[in-house]
Amino acid sequence: MTLLLLLSVLVLWTQAAPAEPGPLPDLVPTRLEMAPPQAQPGVAVRFEATVVNRGEADAAAFWVLLQLDDKPLFSRFVLELPARGQITLEAPWVVTPGRHTVRLLVDHPPRITEADENNNTLALELNFGADLQILRLSLEPEFPKPGELTRLKALIRNGGVQAVPGGNFAVQFFAGRRLLATQFLPGGLPSGEERTAEINWLAQAGEIALRVVVDPFQSVSEADEANNILVRTLNVSSQEPTGADLKVQALVLEPQAAEPGQTVRLKATIVNAGRGPAVGFQVAFQADGQTLQLISVPPLAAGATIELQTSWQAQSGEHWLRVKADVAAIIPEPDEEDNAAALRVDIGPPLNNCGQFALLQLEEGALPVLMDLTGLSPKELMESFLPQMKSIMEQQYQGVNIRFTLVSPRGAKATIVFKPESRGAILGVAPLFVRFGQAQVFLGGFLRLRGVPLAQLLLALATVASHELGHLLGLGHTSQNDPRDIMSAQVEVIPPNVLPSFRPESLAQLKRLLPLSCP
Repeated sequence: MTLLLLLSVLVLWTQAAPAEPGPLPDLVPTRLEMAPPQAQPGVAVRFEATVVNRGEADAAAFWVLLQLDDKPLFSRFVLELPARGQITLEAPWVVTPGRHTVRLLVDHPPRITEADENNNTLALELNFGADLQILRLSLEPEFPKPGELTRLKALIRNGGVQAVPGGNFAVQFFAGRRLLATQFLPGGLPSGEERTAEINWLAQAGEIALRVVVDPFQSVSEADEANNILVRTLNVSSQEPTGADLKVQALVLEPQAAEPGQTVRLKATIVNAGRGPAVGFQVAFQADGQTLQLISVPPLAAGATIELQTSWQAQSGEHWLRVKADVAAIIPEPDEEDNAAALRVDIGPPLNNCGQFALLQLEEGALPVLMDLTGLSPKELMESFLPQMKSIMEQQYQGVNIRFTLVSPRGAKATIVFKPESRGAILGVAPLFVRFGQAQVFLGGFLRLRGVPLAQLLLALATVASHELGHLLGLGHTSQNDPRDIMSAQVEVIPPNVLPSFRPESLAQLKRLLPLSCP
């Protein structure tokens, strides 16, 4: 199995510069909304829109057109719009079933010359159809023991305004990274009605993220595709449930304004918010997904609180500090999600003029693919897995003045976008020499690696992202099939205990582009 990294080259043609134009208007539609935002077929609504002139000159007369499914719905003739001015528009409509595309077209047909002719359209997608929702996932027994046959029941509701058609729709059950079953429910589902999908599962010991996905093959046209997944974290333990419910009540860093190299304290308050006592358990303090210290806690009575702390040597950059109670998954609890809490901190001085930010960004729809790849809950992904990936990239770019972040910073930056789609063997693309541009990593292409250990998957994702960022910064391929070289064009699955790195000449080029200190 190979990880094929594609080099996408951006060709820039240099031409003689034309004469400088005078000030021009720039008409931009900035808002297009339906009010009220939720409505059923047959209900009267209105579209509200705003058009702004962002240019340096007044705009002479022009038309504004509102289209519904490529047919005119409303038009208005605007006599003049001053520079930096704006207008608002309203158009009535009675909702009809199905999918709709609403477009706001400014200066249509074209009448005036603008500074930017490519920003005159704004679209709004609407869907007044079915809406499959997973209301809850229940277990029988509620707290299974390791190896016990357990019944999983997913309650599904059609919360949309239209019925799911009379054919089959699918429901999938997962335990971690493993697909347990795909069940097809025949007969459709009328609006407002519920169905139950059920399977048997042989419970496995430890913490497990049970996941239910309705309509995984997207055969049903829905008003909302974002509510088709439900995740429930479960501790499968030989311990009898007592009603204990551990919760991280507070997590603080002292001092808050830490300096690089300074030893600081990470303090956590943990409470047993349940009705019964908790047996002894372990608490893990973590920094960027790596364990700093494990602390054993004696039994904790219902309502009791304990305060714990550990030390950490602060390092420059963005860090995710975390504490997790019952890290060994000993205690069966009614709510496992509140066992952990995370704190994002920025350490060190602001980035100097020789450096730049690199943003790691999940595109809409990427999180479900990551859940499928890793078997982790969204909380574990955001607070542990992604910070670990960022940390690997920081090691690979050590000595280069680049600061990685999972939260969008101010100012120009390179962006590595993790997309849900698959492009087969192509796992990533990026333009060359576009320092503040955008690279793409295709998570769907990694699904064939679900069988490899999670640590290797993490390393593969980080290395593909580092590879594509290298292209943005001007690096080409430096080898053909070397798993130790980040900029290799084609490599096998990265072996365990190998951290791919840049070749010396590549690292030197990066350090020249982004030196740690400015001259």
